Amino acid sequence: MAITKATIIEEISEISRQFDIVFSSHVLEHTPNPKQAIQKQISLTKPGGYVIGITPNGSLHRLSKTPRNYNSHWGKVHPVLLTEKFIQYIAGSRPHYVASTDHFPANINWSGDCQKVADMTSAHLFFVIRT
Repeated sequence: MAITKATIIEEISEISRQFDIVFSSHVLEHTPNPKQAIQKQISLTKPGGYVIGITPNGSLHRLSKTPRNYNSHWGKVHPVLLTEKFIQYIAGSRPHYVASTDHFPANINWSGDCQKVADMTSAHLFFVIRT
């Protein structure tokens, strides 16, 4: 087995290749511009690849179901809450899947070639965008 040297890149502009999958978990809600961050993730993903993310769920469905819990995620700890409508806007015409979950989903009911929004009432927003 060959061991390769790992490279730590501190500036996103220094990334010079694309990946099959770009994954972020509980990062986007802390960025100053989530739209720009997801667009950068898409640009770093090979055609046919996947951008996958998990953030606190900012949807109105969750707000109406659990307002106290929803409000505990908002503010200094999580300055931005993302919604399914925001992910749909960023994904545009690309195939995408958006749902909420209390845990990382073991499986999702999505063919990978359509746009789908599932239940949005749980604590975390889970999304996949196919490039």
